Order: sequence, then C-alpha cells, then structure tokens
Amino acid sequence: MEEAGGSVDIIKINVWMKDPATQREALNVEWVKMVPNEALRLARHTMALGPDSKALMA
Repeated sequence: MEEAGGSVDIIKINVWMKDPATQREALNVEWVKMVPNEALRLARHTMALGPDSKALMA
C-alpha cells in the first residue's frame, strides 16, 4: 500500500481461537514481542471458534 502511495491504519485486530482460556497466554507472548510498547498496541478482541471449526489445524 505504501509503495502505491496509500496507507493502512489498523485500529483493532480480531483473533479467533479454539480455546481462548488455554491459548490466550501464547498469543499474549507473541503480541508483546510484536509490539513491546504497551502505549502503541492496538485494540484486540479474542473470540472462540466453534467446536467443529477447521480454522486451526495445529
């Protein structure tokens, strides 16, 4: 986008997980690595996938 003269402003990220209760900590570790400055972190919402979802294969 930037190379074409545009920009991207992300204000919120949605994250879907099969089991947020057990997977949220792993997400938080990576989230802090990606954006170490807490003041610069985007809004984030974590939602549970349905039990039959094939979105996560790991």
